[in-house]
Amino acid sequence: MQSVKRLILIIPSLLIILGCSKVKQDKILAKVNGEPITASEFIKALPPRFPSATDEENYRRSLIDQLINKKLIIQEAIKLGIDREIENAFAEDKKSILIQALYDDVVTKNVKISRNEIEKARSLLLTKVYLKQITVTDENIVQMIYNELNRGVNFDSLAKKYSQDFYAQVGGDVGFLPLLYLDSLVRNYVQKMQINEISMPIKSEDGYQIVQIIDKQVDKDTSSLITKNAREFLEQEKSRILAQNYLNKLEQRLEFNPVGLQIFYKNYDEITDADGEIWVVKKDNQKVVYAKNLKHIAKEFPNLLDTTMRTYAVKRAIIDDLLYEDALARQLDKKPEVQRQLNERRDEWRYERFLYTQITEKIQITDDEVQAYYNANKEKYANNKLPTVAEQIRQQLFADRRTELYRQLIDSLKAQAKIEVFEPLVQNVGKNKKSKGVSNENI
Repeated sequence: MQSVKRLILIIPSLLIILGCSKVKQDKILAKVNGEPITASEFIKALPPRFPSATDEENYRRSLIDQLINKKLIIQEAIKLGIDREIENAFAEDKKSILIQALYDDVVTKNVKISRNEIEKARSLLLTKVYLKQITVTDENIVQMIYNELNRGVNFDSLAKKYSQDFYAQVGGDVGFLPLLYLDSLVRNYVQKMQINEISMPIKSEDGYQIVQIIDKQVDKDTSSLITKNAREFLEQEKSRILAQNYLNKLEQRLEFNPVGLQIFYKNYDEITDADGEIWVVKKDNQKVVYAKNLKHIAKEFPNLLDTTMRTYAVKRAIIDDLLYEDALARQLDKKPEVQRQLNERRDEWRYERFLYTQITEKIQITDDEVQAYYNANKEKYANNKLPTVAEQIRQQLFADRRTELYRQLIDSLKAQAKIEVFEPLVQNVGKNKKSKGVSNENI
């Protein structure tokens, strides 16, 4: 609903919440050619529970073997210079990770909630009002609706005719809502209103609202869940405000050229070299970005994408670049947690790219092989002719070949590697001894 504040307002790119887990002391469970496999990465891949102690023991052995295999492949990828091939893809991931770190630096660590604020939020959460509402964006129209209401015209009929929110189709009937979830400006009016009273037009974040109070009630719930929900709402709301304030200041550093933005109303292949020389934005009144530097963004646009979304996408990319520059200026890429994330993501790219170029890309399944498999397994396909199952057979042969090539690769790498596994740690790290069942906990 539009007059109700969203529990999570997503500010693109900036409001990507970064979860950071603290590690007390990272143990080394194995070494592959001198490089460690740590307890934290091992525990991250463990399920929370196992059917039996034997199942857990077997899974742990299998998992450490998988991590060793992955480490071997990453090491081989580095030797082959895979980093050159993943440079562009990793650069995009690095930007995303640093923007998340910037959010944490600008917002998360600055959110402070007092006990008094939580108590007030609890009270607002427990107090519920039954609302009807009319939402419009035009000041003249809302005043006309208000005049009609004063002349006795039915609220429901006016809501169905004029309201621009989801509840128009049901005559503006919102139902019961906690006061906490109302827009603060609307809430201030509602708290002073009597049953069946209709408000004057209220200017809010969503435009203009007229509300009618149908009923009020106060819940008696004293559970800790109410306190938890109140705290979470306050954290989200304060985070939203901090992030929006930061973005507002950031956007003040940008000057957009309407003519430059309109270049992107064209499809990618229609943008000329002359278009590319037109400036699109100035940063801090000094750094100029030309259309040619942003042309790659237009390459991703569907042909039917409307001009509003094209303008938004270009501006979003420019703002993301500024966020990234700010993160680098704050040296957030030097923080240990961020470096860990960057290293993990780079390794993922190395691993996936190596497997693709050294195994997947090299597998070719011929028609003759498909035919031979079909002839040798006709009992499996008694009711199907070859054309019907050919693609299924091809995929099966491809998967079998890939598995075999992977096994051969790992055997070869292990034969040349120095691998140390500290078995007692593998079998015991992260176990929760307090639990009656078999489960795991973070270190």
